[in-house]
Amino acid sequence: MTTTAATLAPANQTVDVQSHVPVTANVTLQVGAMTETVNVTASSGDLIETDPVDHTDIDRGLFEKIPLESVSSSVSSLVTMASPGVSADSNGLFHGMGDHASNSFSVDGQPITDQQSKVFSNQIPLDSVQSLEVIPGAPPAEFGGKTSLVIVATTRSGLGNPQPHGE
Repeated sequence: MTTTAATLAPANQTVDVQSHVPVTANVTLQVGAMTETVNVTASSGDLIETDPVDHTDIDRGLFEKIPLESVSSSVSSLVTMASPGVSADSNGLFHGMGDHASNSFSVDGQPITDQQSKVFSNQIPLDSVQSLEVIPGAPPAEFGGKTSLVIVATTRSGLGNPQPHGE
């Protein structure tokens, strides 16, 4: 007689059948050996942040979730809403760590040290931005002498987009 059950090892027992009268046969099943295979593959970058500079990363997934207060200066509004230590005044100008005069933008590696707000100039449209990195405090030397806030913007490439579109 062979007895099987899910997740248990099968048990074999020899029985001698000589009658039509039912007989109880006690069977002890052992826990079967389980084999589980887990495959781990690397599909993205490191999970541990290796950048020693304090910063806030803002990606396109967050753009849709944050209610922006201004369409004409949506980048400033996004930086204000998503970055700790950044506040806006009544004119919509953002102030990093309390100092509005030492802010700088870097768009695809090109530094823009002039004021970027709806009062002084136009900003790049939010639809053209892929991600933002907001560096408060004392930014690294490659961003120059700005001491308050650097916004590093990476624009969208359009690669893999077979049909141009816009509004």
